[in-house]
Parts: sequence; C-alpha cells; structure tokens
Amino acid sequence: MNPNNLPIQKHETAGCVLYFKENLQIYTILIFKSWSESNLGYFMPKGHIEPAETIEQTAVCESIEETGFQNIKVQEFLTEENISYPWEDGFWHEKKIYWFLAEVDKNSRKEVNLTETEVGIQQKVEIFQIDEAIEKLKFDNDKEVLKSAKERIKAIYKNAK
Repeated sequence: MNPNNLPIQKHETAGCVLYFKENLQIYTILIFKSWSESNLGYFMPKGHIEPAETIEQTAVCESIEETGFQNIKVQEFLTEENISYPWEDGFWHEKKIYWFLAEVDKNSRKEVNLTETEVGIQQKVEIFQIDEAIEKLKFDNDKEVLKSAKERIKAIYKNAK
C-alpha cells in the first residue's frame, strides 16, 4: 500500500496504555504532541525498541520517559498492530507497535526530561477519564487499542467505569 513507491523505513515500537482507578472511574494518561501546526494530537506513550531491551522494557521505559510517571506495573500484553503511512521525510513508514496494559501510581510523576529530538515536539502530559481519552486520541487505531484496554480493565475491576 505504498502508492508512490516511496523508500521504506521499518520501525518496531512498544508502549503502554497507562491507567489508574479512582472512585470507580478509570483514568488514562495521554501526551499531546505537535510536530507542526497541521500535525498534532493526543497519543499514548511509546517509542522505538532498542537492541538491548525487551519489548516490555521498552514499553515501560518509554512510558516513564514520555510521561514522567515512575511507578508503572505492567499487567498484560494487549495487542500488536501494524500500520503504514507516508511521512514528511519522504519515506513510507511501516511500523509494528506492541501495546501493554499497565497500572500507574498517579502520585509517582516526576519532571519529564526531553531528549534533543523531543524538544519542541512534546507539549504536555494530561490525565483523562478513559471515555474522554478515547475521543481525544488522534488515530482510529489508537482509539481501538484504548477501547480494548478499557474492556480488559473492566474485567480486572468488575465495578470500574
């Protein structure tokens, strides 16, 4: 599905659906990112898998680095998805994303130290009730991942909304 036969770049990334439960409500953590005025939105934390890391280690490390939340407890592997898209760099990107469900201590947040490539991109970390977060996410595939996570969380906590 590379309509213009662009050169291909392949990526493997991993991330966490971070959540906590409070007063029977499920909350999740999103990052608002802006690469340009026409390319911005809410995303769940994820990043490239480093050679020395496992997929789960990457998911946790990237979640800590991007959100500042320290106490992250992975509960289970959620899903693997494959997406592809053209990008401003002139490449066709083929990305495999591994998602984990992870509970976070909402009081464990520290200052986020942005890398040189993230300065000017990452704007803010925000907490939303999970249904509001689903609506805020930029991409439909991310919305489906979060909907799936919501069902898993409800199964874990039978009375959560």
